[in-house]
Amino acid sequence: MNLRANGSFPVAWTNSTGAEVDVWLSATAGRGRIQRLALVSPRAGAASAGEALVTLPAVPPGRAYALEVAAGNGTAHAFSRPFAVTDENRRGAPAAGPPG
Repeated sequence: MNLRANGSFPVAWTNSTGAEVDVWLSATAGRGRIQRLALVSPRAGAASAGEALVTLPAVPPGRAYALEVAAGNGTAHAFSRPFAVTDENRRGAPAAGPPG
């Protein structure tokens, strides 16, 4: 799956902890480690099922991104399948960079 930086999309999850969850954008950091990059949906609710509209921040294009839904200060968490972030606009052309 490919997603655009600064693009928005819905994220759904189930929550068996009863605690509020946060949704993080994460990336692989080598040697099996995951690094949290940005909190994309803070305090997204404590219901047994939830959904939020998430907007990705501006991040470098790459294939090693995932969303992490974390409850209880990260003591319980789950990751999405990995996805790629592109810098293409909706028509598939590369996004314009800064002038000069």
